[in-house]
Formats: sequence, structure tokens, C-alpha cells
Amino acid sequence: MLRSCGDLSCPTPVYPLLLPSGVIQLGVSMDTLLNQWLWRHEYWLPPGITWEDMKETEDFQYPRPRDLLFGVPCAFLLTALRFVFERFVALPLSRKMGVREKYKRKPSVKPILEEFYSRKGKHPSEIEVRYLSAESKMQIRQVEHWFRCRRNQDRPSVTKKFCEASWRFTMYLISFLTGFVVLINKPWFWDQQEFWTDYPYQPLEISLYIYYMLQLGFYSSMLLTLAFDIKRKDLKEQIVHHFATIFLITFSYCANYIRAGTLVMLLHDAADYFLELAKMCNYSKWKRTCIALFIIFALVFSITRLFLLPTRLIMMFAVMWKRVRGVVKKTVQNQRWRPRPAIVTITLFLGRLKTTVWGK
Repeated sequence: MLRSCGDLSCPTPVYPLLLPSGVIQLGVSMDTLLNQWLWRHEYWLPPGITWEDMKETEDFQYPRPRDLLFGVPCAFLLTALRFVFERFVALPLSRKMGVREKYKRKPSVKPILEEFYSRKGKHPSEIEVRYLSAESKMQIRQVEHWFRCRRNQDRPSVTKKFCEASWRFTMYLISFLTGFVVLINKPWFWDQQEFWTDYPYQPLEISLYIYYMLQLGFYSSMLLTLAFDIKRKDLKEQIVHHFATIFLITFSYCANYIRAGTLVMLLHDAADYFLELAKMCNYSKWKRTCIALFIIFALVFSITRLFLLPTRLIMMFAVMWKRVRGVVKKTVQNQRWRPRPAIVTITLFLGRLKTTVWGK
């Protein structure tokens, strides 16, 4: 159901009558706060365009920021689906592909060493080793050997690594195939100048919306499961990458950069599933297959991200720079719009990018 939200006509939830009045009032106040501070048209639309101009009709539907809320249940659904997949699909597959666990010698039960290991650290210093040796009445070499065995016990199993890689392989492959099927017949797939045809009045197709929700739900679910995943050395980089990806997906949808966003996501997923499949073969000790897949991954990665991305999509940013510069100059002269710091920053950045890549 639709209702008016100030200068923004947008879909809002109809609160059930069974909800307490306090909950209803809180929901209404949050809705009003979002309308005043987050969904303002100055933040998401080009100068001179308001949400009133982007009203939905029977024939055309345009992206709305509120549409992205559906990505939250998608993230939880994919998280639940992942646990089912790893238990009933990836685990049996690992056995069929010959994944074997290495034998791990269990350390002897030493309460003093175990307490130090759990509270102070896994790598004691030389002084601490001597202290523990005296307290536990063990030789220094025995203490060092105990800590090595104890650290090996905490190392993630090969089967768990295989299951995580198989889930990522499945999702990357599904995402890429979905994007390819959705975009193969779109004009901007072949001609990137179509990014800006009739912008921002570009209607949203249901297939593009499903593709966006799939991507948003997947990367959001990866953030939700980081606490349960194997802790890798690039954990901080992973978190930054996932947040940046979610932000770019959200921004491109709200600003109706759907055409550019879908193509970027397609190029982003074109090589990743080869890498995850190579990891699965590596865990299964299929060395030749792993090397072949990694070579394919390197070739596809080079073509999509090192060639197509800069030669095709950066060219699109050059076109956007020209349009943004022209709109800003025109609107400032007419004194109908005052450029915000964020818009000025983006404009200067795009100008710098254009000058660096193509020259003055």
C-alpha cells in the first residue's frame, strides 16, 4: 500500500491493529525520521529531480530505497540455506572427491598449560615457557611440543574449508549465470552508452530487481557468517570488502544506476567461481585440475577486471563526469540548486579521474 510521506510518495508498511500503540508510534517516528534525513531526493537523485517525478505508474516502476529492505530477509534465508547446503551437499561431496583429514596428535591433559593457552595466548615467550616448565614440572621441549600439538588441534579441518569453498563456488556461479541470463538481451550489455539513455527515468524490471536482491542478500549473509567462518589472515580486508560491496550495491540501486551496477556485478562474479573451484580441487589433492583452474581464473580475471573494467566502465564514468559537470554548472548559474559538499567531492574526483586516464 502507498501513502504520502511529505514530499516523498513511497511504499510504507501498514501496521497491524494488533500491535501495541507504542510500537506503532515508534515505527511511524522512525519512518518520518528516514524520510527527513535519509530518503531526501537531494542525496539520491540528480539536481532538479524529486521523488515526485519518479512516481510509480501501472506501466513503469522505478527503484526506491525502501525496496532494499527485502535484502535483509534474503540475507537470513541464504544464511540458513548455507548451513543446510554444507551439511547435506558439501559434506558428502567432500567425501566423494577424496578429502581426507590429517592425523592430529592430541596433547596430554595439562591444566596449567591449558589455562595459559586459553587466557594469555597460543605462542608463549621464552621466559613464559621456562615459567610453565617449572610450574608443570615438564622439560622446556615438552612444553613447546605441547603448545604445537595444541595449536594443531585448533586449526580448521580440511573438510570445513572444502564446505565453505563449495558454498562460495555455488553462489558465485549462480550469481554469474543469473546476471548473464538477465543482461544478455539488454542494450547496455553491448553498448555502455546506453547507461545514460533516458536517465534517470529508467524503469526497473523485475529481473533486475531479483538480481540485485540476490547480490545484496549474498554479501550481507557473508557478513553475518564471518563469526562462524574460518578465521583467515585477511579478515579485516574481507570485512572492508563486504561493506564496500554492500554500499556500492545500495548506492547504485537508490541512485538508479541499475544499468551500470548490474554490469559491474557481472564482471565482479565472472572469475570468482573458478578460484573457489580450484580451492575445492586443492583440498581434494587434485593438483593438475587445481593448476588448470587457477590458470583459467587468472585469464578470466585479467580480461574482466584488468581489461573490460577500465576500458568499458571507466569510459562510462567519463561520460558521467561530463554530464555531472554540465548539470552543476547550469543549475548553479540559474541559482536553483546549491551543490552539496558530497556532490562537489564526487565531481572533483571524476574530473581528476578523467584527467589522469584520458588527459586534459
